[in-house]
Amino acid sequence: MLRLVPTGPFRTETFVTLSHCWGHNVQPILTTQNIEERCESGIPIDALPKTFQDAITVTEWFDVKWLWIDCLCIIQDSKEDWLREAKMMAPNYRQALFDISADAIEAGTSGLFQPRRAVDYLPLSFTATALDRTTRFTPCSVNQFAWIHDAPTFSRAWVHRERQLSRRILHFTDQQMIWECCATTGHGFASDMVPGEPLTSRPFGADNKQHVHGLQLAGSGGIGRDESELHDSWDDVCHNISQKRLTVLTDMPIVLSTLAEDFAALLHNGDQYLAGLWRWTMPRNLLWKTDHHRRLRQSPYIAPTWSWMSTACSTTFDARKLGRSDIVHDVAEFQSADLQYKNGNDAFGPLFRGVLTLRGYLRSLQFTFDLPSAGKQIDPCSLSVFDNDRWRTVGPRWDKRTGDLFELKLDKAHSRRQFDCSCIFISTKFWGSFESCWQEISALLLTRNEQDEWQRIGIITFKDFYSLQVSPEFRSRLWLVKHKQLKKHQNTFWEQHKAAKDNERADDELGEKSEPEVWVQEPDPADLYAFDSGLDTRYLNALEPQTIVLT
Repeated sequence: MLRLVPTGPFRTETFVTLSHCWGHNVQPILTTQNIEERCESGIPIDALPKTFQDAITVTEWFDVKWLWIDCLCIIQDSKEDWLREAKMMAPNYRQALFDISADAIEAGTSGLFQPRRAVDYLPLSFTATALDRTTRFTPCSVNQFAWIHDAPTFSRAWVHRERQLSRRILHFTDQQMIWECCATTGHGFASDMVPGEPLTSRPFGADNKQHVHGLQLAGSGGIGRDESELHDSWDDVCHNISQKRLTVLTDMPIVLSTLAEDFAALLHNGDQYLAGLWRWTMPRNLLWKTDHHRRLRQSPYIAPTWSWMSTACSTTFDARKLGRSDIVHDVAEFQSADLQYKNGNDAFGPLFRGVLTLRGYLRSLQFTFDLPSAGKQIDPCSLSVFDNDRWRTVGPRWDKRTGDLFELKLDKAHSRRQFDCSCIFISTKFWGSFESCWQEISALLLTRNEQDEWQRIGIITFKDFYSLQVSPEFRSRLWLVKHKQLKKHQNTFWEQHKAAKDNERADDELGEKSEPEVWVQEPDPADLYAFDSGLDTRYLNALEPQTIVLT
């Protein structure tokens, strides 16, 4: 028999957890009707799914008598118990001896132990007696990590969270057992096929385990405590978890909450968590974009429109990923945030409402889409702007000679041939080489509701000066100025880099580093208005900053 024993928030005995997918099969869940019976007499082990039975066997391998399984330990028909236990899931997985991850296909019914042939997973050992060395080989045709793409657990957001929180994980795949842990040295990885150190530093590829413990390590292979690097790591965590599946879409803020709490403990700049984003990275990180659209008949409220969680689909964060010679200026100013939470003052949990106040430059835009044509990779459309009480066409999205004139990314699929909206410019990006250079201007696309509040519907990036559609004379003059500034920045950078290397070779201390000169001047509002070709440049000064409320 497997008996349920209520415990307090702190356990004194060793226990093990289980990560699994519920699937479409009926699970033996805990309810308000059977909790008394489960506590007094328990449930027959033979009546449990095969995966649960095997998890009990694995737990007994380590002489542990306590096992935590979500559907057997959380009352499934009690919202109050679920919310309380959802908060306790983080310490459950953190404090467990290890987590059993059921990664075989159809894990709920197929169990942990799969039939397998030794030749499929055991490496071939070759011993060179003269060198007294043994080397293991695996066939080239065998993808050692193909199970990651097939495992149902790796596509689920809740299981992904459990994997991030657990210190140690024992994976049971369809062919081999795999060990993953928070190693202070090495990779924290071993398997039947690769019993020694893996051949790659990231054996799990893009699905790398982002341990907060690893972020705390400075100088020992960890990321360290640099705020910018921590935020880059947070972007990776959000991108990864946004690709996972959720049965209940409104669970995403809860899934992300404990990871956000761990990151907040590492940040030393008094940063504020804002519905999946951080105040320190505003406003540039508002420029996230969706990889695809998830079609929802009736979208429940998950988060404010400015939060990537509101789209319930895979999201990327490219706005803060800069190259060595990239020069970025924020155009908009982040002023304040007002968030209302469902669970009292839980700043990391789900929200009722979230409001941002931005100050920046707005324009009225209109997009006209052509009828879809076979073979075309992008939706053909043209852009118009509102000037002097009339719409004026600026140009198409695509040019045969220069390619993309602007990149349009809508958060949700559209069905209208024409729609009007506004944009607020967020940042400018300038980059290139000694021979050539380019510029982009990125903006949020917005619509306004009846309460005079703005809501995000996507982003737009105007590509280089061709897409800005300035007059040839103005473009030529602007190009020369920017190009000279970029070359000055590059020369300054390489001179400082060479001096630092010379000092390192001389084994001298650098002392206080000198700050480089201003690389590129702050963007002029006229530059943001310049894509309206044919206008008198004196009229460009008419663009004035405005304060908006974004919900």
